[in-house]
Amino acid sequence: MDILAEVSTISETFQTANILLQEVGETVDVHVKELRQQVSNGQDGSILQLRKDVTQVNQDEDVESSGDVSYRGVDLDGNLAHVERALTRERSATMSSLLEKLQERFADFSEDPVLSSCEVFDHTTWPEEESELSAYGIEEVYMLLDHFQIPPENQGVDLVSAKQEWD
Repeated sequence: MDILAEVSTISETFQTANILLQEVGETVDVHVKELRQQVSNGQDGSILQLRKDVTQVNQDEDVESSGDVSYRGVDLDGNLAHVERALTRERSATMSSLLEKLQERFADFSEDPVLSSCEVFDHTTWPEEESELSAYGIEEVYMLLDHFQIPPENQGVDLVSAKQEWD
């Protein structure tokens, strides 16, 4: 898979109407691992396959190659090895920057207690037993009420009463 395919998948996931906060961190983790694997495997993605693609096109079009390379009938001049090296450097820099920014931006999802507390709203993590469900998520709700206390208070919400509803 190519860099753009990975980024596109992340973007499409984030644009869904019903994404849960927990899914954001999981999605980023999966795609960061995939990108890291591409880097460690030395995969250079579709954009850097220029020389191979051009050569393949020449063979497909039965164009005689005399050392020069052409693409769809247009002669490509210059040092293709140099172009390939430049593209490799640019792709490496782009990949490093992308990984750094993804980790920088989404690092809090696995470490931040407030973001972790939001998992209480994901019904797929709720216990199935009613006795367990009645006590589930109380600490998380308290954490969220404490963290976001100003907006509810500004709207006239009595936080003490709100906490008692969860007891």
